Amino acid sequence: MSLVDPSSVRRIAHLSRLRFTDEEVEEYGTELAKILDHVAVLETLPEVSGSERVACLATPERKDEVSQTGDAQQSLSNAPEHSGSYFRVPLVIGEES
Repeated sequence: MSLVDPSSVRRIAHLSRLRFTDEEVEEYGTELAKILDHVAVLETLPEVSGSERVACLATPERKDEVSQTGDAQQSLSNAPEHSGSYFRVPLVIGEES
């Protein structure tokens, strides 16, 4: 099993807006390593072209029509923060770790 270093787990947690204890960092690092090992096994399988399918799938279509999406104030009532008629979200771009 490959190892995922704790600093990588902490960085991923930070980007995901999660707070982990040291024990959780170790636990999730182990879980992430298992997932990455499984993906490595899948990468060894022969490539299947995109046109090979078990069944034909149809994409459902609907008319592209303008419709009322709901009351803005009702939507904003569930938001942790809002400013006027806009949702306020934490800054992510340009943030230093």
